[in-house]
Amino acid sequence: YQVGWCSWYHYFHSLTEEHVRANLARAGDWPFDVFQVDDGYQAAIGDWLVTNEKFSSGVDRLAADIAGAGYTPGIWMAPFLAHPGSAVLAAHPGWAARQAEGGELLTGWWNPDWDGFQATLDTTDDEVQQHLADTAAALVEMGYRYLKLDFTCVPALEGGRWADPTATPAERVRRGYEAIRRGAGDDTFLLACGC
Repeated sequence: YQVGWCSWYHYFHSLTEEHVRANLARAGDWPFDVFQVDDGYQAAIGDWLVTNEKFSSGVDRLAADIAGAGYTPGIWMAPFLAHPGSAVLAAHPGWAARQAEGGELLTGWWNPDWDGFQATLDTTDDEVQQHLADTAAALVEMGYRYLKLDFTCVPALEGGRWADPTATPAERVRRGYEAIRRGAGDDTFLLACGC
């Protein structure tokens, strides 16, 4: 089993790098192995390798500092969601699943703290699967050996158009997980949340 600290249950969306570093400085008194940064660090939902203005050190520096303090670095992401204004969807608008009628983005989630509605990535698309694998591999290379994968139920939504229309809702979720596992490798801990 894994025992660790997670920023979410105290800071929620108000998380800053200063919060993370203050807790890391106190962590020597706590009996755990994993130190996990949750929602609030990312530039946008879908842009997991780039931090926002509250995290000036960047995702890679945080991993190095957590590891340097003697803990397994952990990080949160909602890998199958992307904000319509995210860099990933700006570069690859075809990666989002679409409504069955009309071609609008398939809504995966709505959250006011994320600036409204989030699109669903098409986990049956080969390019999306490669993106998921590459993102996981990049985070692991930075030092994150614990990946918290949240809102992973969204590829199971009904009413969408998918690259592979024969994939069942469970298969769409599974393909996303399999892509992340390929990128993360067998010795990275994956926590499935919201599945």
